[in-house]
Amino acid sequence: MVYRGKVVYETMVKNIGKELISKVVTPETGVHMSIYEKKGTLAKHVTHEKYPKGHGRRHTQRNSADLNRLVYAQMLIIAPNDDPPPADVTGPTDERLIRWFERSKSRLSRNATNRQVWIFKGAVGNLLDALWTLSEDEGVKIDLTDIVEHGDEIPEEDLISKIREDELREQDRPWGFSEDFSKIVVVLNDRQVFEVSLSRLAEAQRIIAEELGVNGFARTIRRTSSARLQGQRENRSI
Repeated sequence: MVYRGKVVYETMVKNIGKELISKVVTPETGVHMSIYEKKGTLAKHVTHEKYPKGHGRRHTQRNSADLNRLVYAQMLIIAPNDDPPPADVTGPTDERLIRWFERSKSRLSRNATNRQVWIFKGAVGNLLDALWTLSEDEGVKIDLTDIVEHGDEIPEEDLISKIREDELREQDRPWGFSEDFSKIVVVLNDRQVFEVSLSRLAEAQRIIAEELGVNGFARTIRRTSSARLQGQRENRSI
């Protein structure tokens, strides 16, 4: 994130072979989280970079994710509203999950109609589009300057507008929000769209964050950031 040309917040997610690393770069926190395969499951730990390798406090929050819960979360995102996947599956080959998918697959997409959808434009639209197409190599730069300094001056018609579902592809924007903002409508091809319930998406994100230990990592970042800020204040007062 950039404000008036200055980086105010920067994160990094990088694949370094058999390990995926997540780190807050700016402001510097001195910690990162690693996720990696271990004995057929996903393991993770948080690394405190100030301690040398081999130190007992270098790695904390060691645990493994429940892969079945991760599968459930992924299926929950695509499930029809009235037919959620079984919550207690024992893996992707669980017969109940296979039967659910066979039953539901014809309802995972539908023909685009003339229903109205909302699309964001201008700085907000560009930001959402950048997040949608985020890649590890290119990343995304979010310039907050216009939004912070001129956000309340932007006319509504320059910020958001309605179009039909079947016009999404013509607008070079592959997705929009349903009229009641309860779903994301995603274009699959010239005729088909796919709907993602925002409440289901939030629940899936909660499960994934819980299994991967994201909340514990966030608490560690807050603690280390507060400690570094306090240390800087004390140094300036000397």
